[in-house]
Amino acid sequence: MIGAYVQNACYEEALALFLQVLGSNKVVVDDVTLLTSLTAISLLQDGRLGRQVHAYLIKENSNRLPLILSNVVMVMYSRCNDVKSAFDIFCQMAERDAFTWNTMISAFVQNDLNFEGLILIYEMQKDGLVVDPVAVTALLSAASNLGNLRVGRETHGYLIRQGIEFEGMLSYLIDMYAKSCCVETAKRLFDIYECGERDQVTWNAMIAAYMHDEDQENSMLLFRKMLVENHLPNEVTISLILPACNTLGGIQVGKQIQAFAIRQILDTHVFVGTALVDMFAKCGAIELAEKVFDRMTEKNRVTYTTMILGFGQHGLGDRALSLLKQCSLLELSLME
Repeated sequence: MIGAYVQNACYEEALALFLQVLGSNKVVVDDVTLLTSLTAISLLQDGRLGRQVHAYLIKENSNRLPLILSNVVMVMYSRCNDVKSAFDIFCQMAERDAFTWNTMISAFVQNDLNFEGLILIYEMQKDGLVVDPVAVTALLSAASNLGNLRVGRETHGYLIRQGIEFEGMLSYLIDMYAKSCCVETAKRLFDIYECGERDQVTWNAMIAAYMHDEDQENSMLLFRKMLVENHLPNEVTISLILPACNTLGGIQVGKQIQAFAIRQILDTHVFVGTALVDMFAKCGAIELAEKVFDRMTEKNRVTYTTMILGFGQHGLGDRALSLLKQCSLLELSLME
């Protein structure tokens, strides 16, 4: 029953039943139940309950957890952004498999501990394990985050020598080269692939590469090429390209992109709405920015901050303060 709840994304119900089982002396809690419950805890990012279940596991297993349980507890801690606890488990494990190493490496990189992730990859190789696509993805992400071209190139070379290909590989490489100030290399990679081989993520990665290089003209040209070649942009594409309107064609181009977003029902996404508010405010159309803001059904801290800054930039201090007070009433902290 717990498994059925998890499969249907009813995580809170799954955990309520799990806690009921734990409190009963009539039901034996097996490894499958524990694994399923830890998965629910990971997805809910409930670190407090996760620590309680971990303590229960240690008590029941005399501090020597089976490999599969140790791995899942590590995943739980990493999903709850508790990298230290995940690494403590990693260090205590007498046995590790590729999943163990990849989980810990990914946890480091996802929490911006990129050097630690790179060191662990080298340790993984010394331990005799092959660097697989999961580890390569972490390597490329770490190289991108650090802007470390040497590591990125070495990883790219390793992929070529080993003949490794995996979904999303091209976008990771484009992102890495762009953030390492090698946009031309990123563009050559993009051009190597035929039109049919480029997916939405690849197009977005190349547009983002141009925007990272402050090359709004080429980012807009690529956006138009994407449309010509019948690759429909998604909400990520729209939020990436809207800032280019501030320097290219201004408000008219922005309105065209807004119209496209409305037709494709992409304007309902919070980050598209926020990007529209920002674009209109920076193009001098604060009333249009406010109209978009008022129509948004979902707003976050970034949305409110963008609108407040827009008011401030246009000398509308009273309206900025009024919106700031509204945030206070909504208990929405802009300082987090």
